[in-house]
Amino acid sequence: MKKILLGLLLFLIFVFPVEAFEFVKNSNNPLNITYLNDYAYPFNAHIYKEDNRCKGILTTRRPTETYYSLVAIESEDCFNWMMTKEILNIGQDISNPRLFINTDGTKKIYFTKTDGKDFYRIYSTDCDNNLNCSSDVNLVLDPNPSDLTERNGYFASYVIKIDTHYYMFYGVWGKDGFKIRMAYSDSLESWQKCPDNLISDGSDGPFPYLENNNLYLFFHKSNSSGIKLAKTSLPLSCDSIFEDLGYQLTPNQSSDVRHLVFPSVVQEDTGLKLYYSGADWNWNWSLNLACTGGSCISSTPTPTFSPTPTLTPTQTPTPIKTPIIIIPGFMASWNKDAILHNQSVSQSDWKLASFVKEYKGLINTLKNLGYEENKNLFVFAYDWRKPLLNIVDDFNNYLNNLSINNLQFSIVGHSLGGLVGRIFAQKNKSQVNRIITVGSPHQGVVQVYKPLEGGEIDRDNTFLWLAEKIILFLNKSTVESDRVTIANKFPVAKDLFPTFSFLKDLSGKEIPIENMSVKNSLLFSYNQNFSDIFPLFTAIYGEKDKNTPAGFIIEPQNSLDLLLGNYSDGKPKESYFDLGDYMVLSNSARQDTDSEKLNFDHGEIITKKEPIKKILSLLNINFSDEQIVEGQITKISPSLIFLIKSPATMKVEFNNNTYIENDGIIFIPDAQSGNYYLKVQGVDQGEYEVIIGQISENNDLWENIKGEIVQAPTDFQVDSYSIDYNNQTAVSMFPTPTSAPTATPTPIPTESPTIIPALTPTTIPQTINLSSSTNSSSDNQPVQSSNNEIPLSKESAPSVLGISSDQEELITPTPEIIKEINENKIINKTSIWKKIFPTVISLLIAITGWIFRKKIFKNE
Repeated sequence: MKKILLGLLLFLIFVFPVEAFEFVKNSNNPLNITYLNDYAYPFNAHIYKEDNRCKGILTTRRPTETYYSLVAIESEDCFNWMMTKEILNIGQDISNPRLFINTDGTKKIYFTKTDGKDFYRIYSTDCDNNLNCSSDVNLVLDPNPSDLTERNGYFASYVIKIDTHYYMFYGVWGKDGFKIRMAYSDSLESWQKCPDNLISDGSDGPFPYLENNNLYLFFHKSNSSGIKLAKTSLPLSCDSIFEDLGYQLTPNQSSDVRHLVFPSVVQEDTGLKLYYSGADWNWNWSLNLACTGGSCISSTPTPTFSPTPTLTPTQTPTPIKTPIIIIPGFMASWNKDAILHNQSVSQSDWKLASFVKEYKGLINTLKNLGYEENKNLFVFAYDWRKPLLNIVDDFNNYLNNLSINNLQFSIVGHSLGGLVGRIFAQKNKSQVNRIITVGSPHQGVVQVYKPLEGGEIDRDNTFLWLAEKIILFLNKSTVESDRVTIANKFPVAKDLFPTFSFLKDLSGKEIPIENMSVKNSLLFSYNQNFSDIFPLFTAIYGEKDKNTPAGFIIEPQNSLDLLLGNYSDGKPKESYFDLGDYMVLSNSARQDTDSEKLNFDHGEIITKKEPIKKILSLLNINFSDEQIVEGQITKISPSLIFLIKSPATMKVEFNNNTYIENDGIIFIPDAQSGNYYLKVQGVDQGEYEVIIGQISENNDLWENIKGEIVQAPTDFQVDSYSIDYNNQTAVSMFPTPTSAPTATPTPIPTESPTIIPALTPTTIPQTINLSSSTNSSSDNQPVQSSNNEIPLSKESAPSVLGISSDQEELITPTPEIIKEINENKIINKTSIWKKIFPTVISLLIAITGWIFRKKIFKNE
């Protein structure tokens, strides 16, 4: 009898799942969420408790958007939820948010970003205490594309600190389905990945919970069977063994009948609350709750949540905030198709550049003061190459699409953005409440003289210089001079030409602006009635010292300039300087008698706390010092710039840091000297080109690399290049060829086995063909392997993980052979001949004409 009872007990233990916690689902599922700013469709959420309130980071989207963003939600009773603010909307699909609060109080949000079809990476963003988070997201964990077990990427990360160590649990997707792995770190900066899976068999969405020296790991099953639990003892290690404690929740309510994903556990005095995302029969997602003990019983039963009186106007309505539109300056906006390919795109396709941080302080300050992006706070991104009036027209069209209910609005424009806002205000005065320009050149800048009249660009540490440099290099032509290229591709320069006299002859006599052949008729015209908007206009300008370019001492054209049509108003011999912010002269930036002078340069005037406070005061916005957030100046010299024109993506690695391409560009400000590794990964077959700008303290070099994506699947091909950068004096990637120009690339194993062609040995000529294999071992022996890869279901995979059990299940394995192929990488250097070719042709034409003319006159 004892044997029978013992056998029955063992049977029950091993056959039936063990439930570590007794969770009961809330009978009022799904939970109600009240949204702001037209958000409506939730997906997954991280729920936590802070300051005695239930809070959450929710993945959601608007009906008009095809991608998910992150928002903050809160609840007083932990049942009825209210969205409080938008956190991160980058125009790309992001999901799986997890908030990490360090022991020093600093906050990071870890999340998943879709970086290609069925491909995901883990990123993070830094946040302040009010969840004002940077839009400059950082890659945290990058999958190895050559490892078929993780070929679809990483996602759903959760970071926890135990003693002095940080641990990250995360999901992995590859040929063997979904699984959970762990990485560890001592600093949150670099992560070491454990080599093996912690939990396999279709596991996803890990959430760790510590209790009694044990770590419990909640996770969901990708086959829609429910949420499970596993347990291990501390301390954690890569060899930790997790005991399967069975299912905690299974699909049995109408709101989760299709799927249960992404658990979050909150500890209460009365028990545990387990929040999760559920999908109904129609795959509509919602926030749901299950509890242990009495934690699902609300202490004060609350009807369907409605906004508090501070949010819903009563007899004393909440004052409506005047909408504010920020208009940034040069290079602050970006669009790959327009800049790199000269394609015509809509204004709505332009976005604030990810590498520009100057405006984050002002934006986050206004958020701290209750402003909400895309509701009463807007940033106008635009094509800064266009003629000024065309930009103003784009701004007008942009306003017509804003939902501000015909309210008057205020404009804060920096640099070129101030000119855009000011001319709009002159044309549409009745629509504007206040117009504040910050460091704006109302009478032009002298720096455009040399580009417009001679096609020359002086070195400077400004976005104007960088914009001119990039546009000129991208559009260099053998059939037109640099002067003509700048005029055609950068027409806004003409609208920045000075309206004041700024040239002196060799005797020091000033040349009147009226006598010059090039004139700025646009600013001259609008400056005539500028005073009409002075009642609603204020200029803030910076004044450091007398080191702002103020003009040139010129000499007559030489014969070559005369032939090429350069410097019709005189060739600069030397510059002179005056008061200003190092970019814009004080006399150009200040206009009305109430202009505000501050002791800052052109970047500081929009980033520092004092000018931000001045802007708020001029807008009649009350604030306290702790609500003010500074921006960050982008350091252009030194820096590295990578631009890609191709069917490929790229990233750059340096000193354990990885820089990911964003819309065709990688910009590394304040770059340090050393070896940078550029990796180009295929998206489609075809030729690619990467333009590399090395900007050092003493010079700048612009060169290009050309290659071809030939492998299929294309994402298996990763071409790698090493760039030796010196931030004091940049040197060419292409050394002078020797008498024996033979390329001998050194095989270096990378995350996708490929040979890194060294760009510096003297044996490599300026234009070479490098043959490398996408599958190479460290001893340069080709590797050909056969892999049984399990394809995914015939349905396309979700853009955000966890959408469908059908999409996550696996089918019968099919063998796939990875073939060794050779890639031809062609590296071209812009030669001196290409630069001087237009000049030589023009000179030959002129000489030929002169000879014919002499012969004709002689015959006469």
